[in-house]
Amino acid sequence: MNLLLALLLWSGARADAVPSFTKEAGVRQSSAAVQGVAGAFATPQRAYYIRASTVVLSATTGTNDGATFTQEAGVRLSSLTLPAIDIAISSITGLTVFPITGGSRMLYSVIGTTGTYRIYSATSATADGLGWANDTGTAVNAGTTFAGFPSVVRLASNDWRLYYIQNAIAGD
Repeated sequence: MNLLLALLLWSGARADAVPSFTKEAGVRQSSAAVQGVAGAFATPQRAYYIRASTVVLSATTGTNDGATFTQEAGVRLSSLTLPAIDIAISSITGLTVFPITGGSRMLYSVIGTTGTYRIYSATSATADGLGWANDTGTAVNAGTTFAGFPSVVRLASNDWRLYYIQNAIAGD
């Protein structure tokens, strides 16, 4: 048995590879909270981000290294996106984007003007991911407890799982 393996077994340490990251110079997109990227391994990549807590915008990169993004014209979703949803939105707090047959789906979390928290679904029926429309109904209704930062993961079984942060006690 080699010495390194013996030391790892003895110490109980994990032998997983640890990624190394190098910070790149420059600003990719100013004043934006990037939430999701479509086409992460293709060209162009499209990043969706929230600005001013009320609109979802997008930017694309023409290279697959993801180094330079250019803001696209227009708003993807806003607190006024139609068709109207069942509450008035004061803030959009997070989103995730993932592919579906014939387009993309976006799950986005909101705070209502009455202090309610929900996660809604919108679809883009086009491959470019520029035009979005709300689906009917609510994906998650958390009532008066915070729910935000949705993330969707595809499992090996091809099932999808939605993960989000929710405050367990209202008002805390």
